[in-house]
Amino acid sequence: MINTYFEALEYLFSKRNQNKSNEKLKKIIEENNLTPTYPVCIITGTNGKGEVCHFAKNILKNCMHVGMFTSPHVESFNERIMINDRYISNSEVMYYTMELEKINDKYISENNDSLSFFQLTFLMALMFYKDREIDYGIFEVGIGGINDSVNVLEPELSILVNVGLDHMDLLGNTKEEICLNKLGITRENKTLITSEKELLPLIKDYCSKRNIKLINVLDDLEIINDYEFIYKGNNYKKYIPGYYSAYDASIAIELATNVMKNIPYDFLSYGIYYTMLPSRMEIINNKPLVIIDGGHNKDAVINLVSYLKRNKGEKKILIIYQSLRDKDYKEVIKLLDTVSDSYYITDFDDKRCSKKEDIASCLTKPYKLFNNISDLVSNISFDDDNIIVFSGSFHLSFQVKQEILKKLKEVK
Repeated sequence: MINTYFEALEYLFSKRNQNKSNEKLKKIIEENNLTPTYPVCIITGTNGKGEVCHFAKNILKNCMHVGMFTSPHVESFNERIMINDRYISNSEVMYYTMELEKINDKYISENNDSLSFFQLTFLMALMFYKDREIDYGIFEVGIGGINDSVNVLEPELSILVNVGLDHMDLLGNTKEEICLNKLGITRENKTLITSEKELLPLIKDYCSKRNIKLINVLDDLEIINDYEFIYKGNNYKKYIPGYYSAYDASIAIELATNVMKNIPYDFLSYGIYYTMLPSRMEIINNKPLVIIDGGHNKDAVINLVSYLKRNKGEKKILIIYQSLRDKDYKEVIKLLDTVSDSYYITDFDDKRCSKKEDIASCLTKPYKLFNNISDLVSNISFDDDNIIVFSGSFHLSFQVKQEILKKLKEVK
């Protein structure tokens, strides 16, 4: 029996197994009358999915009720399920988890297995959106595309942000294989929006054979600087720094204009400008510059490194780094080495984290090792001549951010 919000979370997180059959999931959705009656967009890609979701939601919320399902969360589970600017509440999480427990008990009795955490969370979103009668649904893929749980939906619009080498054990050994997996979210005679450049010929061929309308935002995008770009002749400013976020913002603009014809430019520009995401190139302090970025794969770190190179000047860059063990941190560190001056590495109280000594063995720049994040932060010199960056994991970014903000408050 679930009696509290924390018991609900404990139940959900205990189901950290692999996603099971989409056919059985689709049957559950149909049996519980959860098939969306509102139009749906599905978003996939190696990096930037969350940014596209938030940019699009912040545009469309001005004219409709928008449900947004994303992952992972950074600060709170409730971030995963939103309507406009409202997270699902603790009491709603508890209520829907009790309903899901009944559904899952039936599934276990019939299949001798449990639904996964992601499937249960996805079903919770469908329940919440049905009860709140949303107008439009934005669903971010968990991993890949064709076999992901959200792909049981029938999207009017699909988005492939980009393709990189991540989750290769599940998606394929080459970018081409991974791209075809992600293209599984498309539907014949519908529309696909992308900012992928390298694999565009493959995507064009795939869409041509299925009569899918293809829109590549790079055709109409001009980047001015880290905070400003032009899309289809209109000027936009954004809070999230970096060139890649201009790609994501342009996709969101295209998404919004496909959903709502003649949407006012003010809705577009305000939605882009006022979008901020925790741990995605998040600047939490300007003097000194402190950046929290949870991007863990090579493509995400390329964006971070390119931004740092453009803005480093004469300053020294200190990188706080940690990674989950299943990530390719060796390749990431090679990129960070091109811009870093030193590293601070620590252990975290999480069995999934890499050992600090293993990370240190890959470094070519000076480094210091610490036993915990509190000791690490207490040894940082918050001097205006430094740029301080956390990189490596969304899972750890919130803890690092909290410790740094606490220290900054003390030194000011």
